[in-house]
Amino acid sequence: MLALISKLEKRVAELESQLNKNSTNSSKPPSSDGFRKSIKNNREKSNRKQGGQPGHKGSGLSIVESPDEIISCKVEKIKCECGHDLRTIKPEREERRQVIDIAEVLTKVIDFMVEVKTCKC
Repeated sequence: MLALISKLEKRVAELESQLNKNSTNSSKPPSSDGFRKSIKNNREKSNRKQGGQPGHKGSGLSIVESPDEIISCKVEKIKCECGHDLRTIKPEREERRQVIDIAEVLTKVIDFMVEVKTCKC
């Protein structure tokens, strides 16, 4: 019985030494390490929100001054929620939004002129 216990203790010690080996303390490849604990982020948290900060100049595409096509988007709603007729109100401004479609050889620029209106009430 003592010989069997000694043999089993020796086997448990062998298995534990195999279990404790990984790529940092043996010649095993990192792919054999299995799941590791996630790496802690050491950066300190700032008070700023994510993304571009106020005052940061964007780097989007510039407006094309001579688009291939101009589509005017008029306000389709005839009456405001208060009942005033929106057709009689002049637009405060027009906003431009451009879509650049890139074909194999030809680039087509469409200019959308969007009306912005504010009711008198």
